[in-house]
Parts: sequence; C-alpha cells; structure tokens
Amino acid sequence: MLSIKDLGEAFTQTAGVGECGRNICFSELIDQMPTAVYSTDVEGRVTYFNRAAAQLAGREPQIGSDSWCITWKLYRPDGSFLPHDECPMALALKELRNIRGAEAIVERPDGSRVWVEAYPTVLYGADGQVTGAVNVLIDITERKRAAEALAEADRRKVEFLAQLSHELRNPLSPVRNGLDVLRSAGPLRPPLDRLLVAMDGQVEHLIRLVDDLLDISRISLGKFEMQKQRVDIAVPLGRAVDMSRHLVESEDLDLRLNLSCKPMPVDGDSVRLTQVFSNLLSNAAKHTPRGGNIQITLDRVGSEAVVSVADTGAGISTELLPHIFDPFVQGAAKEGVLRPGLGIGLALARKITEMHGGAVEAKSDGEGRGSVFTVRLPLLGDARIESPAPSRSPARLEGARRVLVVDDVPDVAEALAFLLDVLGAEVRVAHGGEQGLAICSAFEPELVLLDLSMPEMDGFETARRIRETPGGRGVRLVALTGFSEEHARAQTQEAGFDDQLTKPARLEWLEEQLALAPAGAAH
Repeated sequence: MLSIKDLGEAFTQTAGVGECGRNICFSELIDQMPTAVYSTDVEGRVTYFNRAAAQLAGREPQIGSDSWCITWKLYRPDGSFLPHDECPMALALKELRNIRGAEAIVERPDGSRVWVEAYPTVLYGADGQVTGAVNVLIDITERKRAAEALAEADRRKVEFLAQLSHELRNPLSPVRNGLDVLRSAGPLRPPLDRLLVAMDGQVEHLIRLVDDLLDISRISLGKFEMQKQRVDIAVPLGRAVDMSRHLVESEDLDLRLNLSCKPMPVDGDSVRLTQVFSNLLSNAAKHTPRGGNIQITLDRVGSEAVVSVADTGAGISTELLPHIFDPFVQGAAKEGVLRPGLGIGLALARKITEMHGGAVEAKSDGEGRGSVFTVRLPLLGDARIESPAPSRSPARLEGARRVLVVDDVPDVAEALAFLLDVLGAEVRVAHGGEQGLAICSAFEPELVLLDLSMPEMDGFETARRIRETPGGRGVRLVALTGFSEEHARAQTQEAGFDDQLTKPARLEWLEEQLALAPAGAAH
C-alpha cells in the first residue's frame, strides 16, 4: 500500500502525474486508487486528479483553471465558509510545509456534503525548487457519523440516568419522611427500634445510590460542581466511616482504623471527599464476607495525604483490575448470584479524586485474596486548619408556622405535610400550581415548599406568580427538586425562590426552613 510519503516522492520524481509521457504506469495506478488524489503547480492550478477525486468532489475538475482545490465549496469543521485560497493545499504551498490530517467539509454541486481529511505535500524538483503539491483527501464521513451517533447515545444515556435518579427521589420522599416521623415519636420497643435503624440504613443506602447516579451523569455532562476550602482530610474520612457504620455492622465486619493524629490539610470539597471515602468503604463492605476485616489507614507520605481501604473480601481478577474504575464495570458474578451495586461508586471516586488533583489506585493479588484501594491527595503547605463555622441550631419557634406544600405526587405531598405537622406547623397541601395559588391567597402561608417538576404549571411559574400577589413578597419560597442542589440553582433564584432542597427533604432541613420563615410574613 502506498503511503502519503510514497505518493509525494513519486510525484516529485515525475514532476506531476499530469505531464504527458511521464510515468504512465504510475498514473494508471493512482487513477485506480479508491482515495482522492490531485496535484497542482506552484501557482496552485490543478494539474491532475484521479477518478476518486472527481467522485468525491461531485464534479469534473478543470485542469489549468481550478485553483488550490478541486471541490465546489469548502467549509471549516465549525461550519464556517472556507475560501479555496485558505484551504490546506493553499496553506501548504504558501507556507512551504506539509500538512497532515486537516479536516474540512466538502460541499458538492448537488448540495450533499462529505467530511475529509487533507494531506497536502509540497513537491520539489531536482534543483530543489518547488514544483507544486499533491493532496490526498480521505473521506471520513462515516467515521464522523459514527462518532456523532456514539456521542448522541452517550448523551441520551446520561440524560436517562439523570431522569431516572429524579424519578427515584419521589418514592423515597414519603419513606424518608415517614421514618423521620417514627423517630421523632420517641423511643420504641427494642425489636421495633432495631427495625427502624435497619430501615433507616437501607433508605440512606438508596439515597446514596441515587446521588451517585446523578453525580456520574453530571460529570459526563461537565456540570459537576465543587466548593473547595482548606479541610483536614480526617474530617471527611470520619464522616464516611459514620455513614457506612450500619453497613459494616450489619455484616458483622471487623473495622479497624489506623489514623495519623497529625493535621493533614488539603484543598478540597469536604462533602465530595466524604463521598469518595464512603464509596470505597461501601465497596469493601459489600464484597467482604460476613466476619471479614476492613482496615482504614491515613498517613502522610511526602507531600501527600494517603488513605487506604484494605479488605479481606472477594478480591479482583487480573483481567478486571485495569478496568475496575470504569463506569458500570463489575466483576463476574457467581452462577445464580448477582453482584451488588451499580458499578458507578468506584468510577465516581476516581473522578472526584482526580478533580482534587489526586489519584486513586486498586491492588489485589487475585480473586478471593482481598483488595486495597489507595487515595493520594496533595497536601497544602502548612498544617493550619480553619475551624468550620459553628452550625446554627434552629431557633425555637414562637407559634405554629403556616406552611403550604405544593407537589403533584399525592403520597409525596401528604408524607411531607405529616412530618411538618409533627414539627408543629399548620399545613395545607396542593397538588398543582393553580391549586397552590388559590390556597396561597386564602391561607396566607409563611413558608411554601414547592416542587419544580409539576405538569401544566411548573414550580418556576408558580413561584413567579406567588411573588406577584400582594402578600407574596414576604413569604419564604423553597424549591423541592429531585435533581441536585446545583441543578437549576440560577433558575430558582431568578424565579424568586429563597432556597432549594433536594428530595427527600431531611428532618433537620425542614426544621431550619421553619425557623427561617418570618412569622406573620404573609399578613
């Protein structure tokens, strides 16, 4: 097979295939090639083209009169018009340099378009003087279509995951709210108390799975946000241990901590780092048999904070190890046994770690021999740790707050209303924007919890219309969304919301919103 270099050398030796009586065999060979080839003289006038070139251009080029290019019209990859005297062939001759793989869009006289890669090569005579150039045009239309199809499929997959996560939050909301009501009712009998703890742990696990689905889709779409500050790495690590304690204890696992007592400050998002360590610990717990061991180590190595999570679990095969952090990748399941999890926790841990300038790696001696996951994060220059601002406890309420809950899913609205009622609020429920506006006018709420994704009149429009009412300026509007804290933040502020909560709304979040709602705001 002839390479671009071979073609250039052959054209150089013959001073252009179009010259009469020169290398007829080579001319016939080029003419039979399925790849478009043409040449020009030093002024850019076309001196030769093969059959494939004419087919690609959709026209018969005019030798001696067509300049620089054989095509009818050219466009840049961004869709803007590309004059012939700025095409890759023209640049090669004007700047006396060979160009490799320059992309362009060719438009034929019939209006059809093809993507091409251009490989213009400058030709020199025996005396070293430039004699012209030869250009090879490779049709990459199918490659581009395939890439676009893959990108579209990936985009739809990401959107599906985001929508799936959103839809999963609605059924989780009444379950979460119901558990909060039971917990606030006071101590239960031991068997019921253990059942409540187990249910609470499983609901938290489901919420974390939904959060992971949302986060992996946001990262793919480039919409993942972090709020970095100086933080001691031990803080998010400790939170991760607390979050995973139920999972560890339910499997009767021996969890051992070997943590350095020295401060290790990093520039990081504490919530996201907690997510990293929680995912690694959850992964270890899920793949370690009952009674096994998990050890977490935190130490300083050079200028890095190093956290390792080691387990005596299922281990990782040699074939799987290089792909263990790829999204949706899981080990081969035993016959008749499904692997736990969705295969996104480790992928998310790697992405977040890399966004902190760190790295995560996995090691294992093979299946059945456990595994070790190690996170390395760059330390900040000094060991000073800024103390976090003290959390503010909700102020004691003077009188019951009037609260309106607007959500088109009855179970979600009623469960949330019941929890607010337990917290001492006077609650009304609406199942749509129009009904919410009517109740708002008569009830004059001090706090409105408003679902964003309602049919007919969505939460944004409902919020804007509430603000336009005589008493609407003083009411506290809080958006409820099944997406994320960051999602639609700008839109909610523009629509007049004071805050935004992600479903399922937690008890402490609702207590805070009740405390922030000014008494008598709507009067």
